Amino acid sequence: MKRSLFVLILLIMGCISMFVSCNVSDGPIDETLSTDAQTQASTEAEKSEDATVADKEPTNIPNSFFDYNLEHKIIATDSKNRKLVVYDMNKCIDERWNQLRNDDAIVWEWGEKSGISSAKYRYSQYYGRYVMIIATNSAGWCGIVDYETQEVLWRAQANYNSHGIEMLPNGDIVVIGSEPGRILYFPLTQNGESSNPTSQEILLPGAHDALYDPDRETLWVVYDHGVQGYKIDENNQLIETLNVKLGEDEEDTWGHAIAACYGQKGKYLVSAWKYIYVFDAENGTMERAYNALEAKGIAYFEDGTTVMTLARVGTHSKDWLTNSFNIRTRKLKNGEEFISESYVSFSDREFYKVFAMNPSYN
Repeated sequence: MKRSLFVLILLIMGCISMFVSCNVSDGPIDETLSTDAQTQASTEAEKSEDATVADKEPTNIPNSFFDYNLEHKIIATDSKNRKLVVYDMNKCIDERWNQLRNDDAIVWEWGEKSGISSAKYRYSQYYGRYVMIIATNSAGWCGIVDYETQEVLWRAQANYNSHGIEMLPNGDIVVIGSEPGRILYFPLTQNGESSNPTSQEILLPGAHDALYDPDRETLWVVYDHGVQGYKIDENNQLIETLNVKLGEDEEDTWGHAIAACYGQKGKYLVSAWKYIYVFDAENGTMERAYNALEAKGIAYFEDGTTVMTLARVGTHSKDWLTNSFNIRTRKLKNGEEFISESYVSFSDREFYKVFAMNPSYN
């Protein structure tokens, strides 16, 4: 009996010892272990971590948020040469933006005798392909150009001095003209006939640009004092909805461009006279973001990279043009995030607007 009890006690002590030894790896390494033993234990602990996570961890802390895995193509209206130009920022190495001046950074170019004031890259439901929608200023026509073949698929007379254009999900076209501040709705047929008349004309002071919001089924139009929303009814008519002002100060005027904040549903950047604003469509708010005098065009990318055309920066033949791109990127320094601003200038071009080349509305 005593012998059996003694064996039982030994077994219990052995189990306790095994339990303690199994939990040592979850706590600090015993200081009584030798240096070699500590190294071995540490190595084994590291091996137990998820290998895929370890593989993804950079050896150095990155100093930039510019993500080359994203597309960074910008559409620019070159007024000097009367061309529409698409630049690929990913052709630059280590953010040396001056390489945008090289020919190999141009991935698409299209020209007309008329000056091009606005363009967007969209998928056309009518034509079943990707297209560029284009508005001209002096000639006052709008059109749809096949992106692959560069064939003009549709053309119609629009506003004199047109400044903005948008393709609705149903394939119809809306053109924005600053003089006298008009919105024109062009319903297209399945054949995209060029003789289609406008179905509606709306006056809006200083109307300059438009962007469709599929989540709210609303067309946002930037005008002198803010952003005006329009719903589209079953008869293809624009009906006024939410209106959000830039602000109450005299400086909060002359709304010009609107760009989707990709990766942030319901948020848009809006440019005006002196500032860039963040328009929150979900909450119906408008807030100043940063100073940007005479920003005529904005392109925003999901990693926070922003490209703008700032009139009066660089050389220009007219006050609304510039020969430079303003490029804002997010960076890290000593663990702190900040915005880095760079400029790239061209000797042979003068730009009016710039857009992110993205077929998605938001």
